[in-house]
Amino acid sequence: ATALGALLGAPFVACDARGVCDAVYCSAECRARAHADYHRALCAAAAGSEAARDAALALRRLADDTGRANVLLIGKLLAGATQRLARTAADSPTAVADALQPLANFTWY
Repeated sequence: ATALGALLGAPFVACDARGVCDAVYCSAECRARAHADYHRALCAAAAGSEAARDAALALRRLADDTGRANVLLIGKLLAGATQRLARTAADSPTAVADALQPLANFTWY
């Protein structure tokens, strides 16, 4: 459980990178799904390189500086597409289209 969970009286589960990442989830299962679907690309602690870590931190700073959470939502959507693409066969002619398909149905306004 996290401090937020204790405050709200709910058993929230924090990202494994406590102290670096402030993401919280409703359960360990939800955290695992988020990590598999998009969080790995957005979490500064899970970033595979220094450049990826810097990009994740810059996205978070942009959201904080502008007070606009939609920056994080767009990052989450793109991270999900990136991770879906990484899981598909690179030689598949429809890999990019398949990875971006969930964005086609998203309401952007």
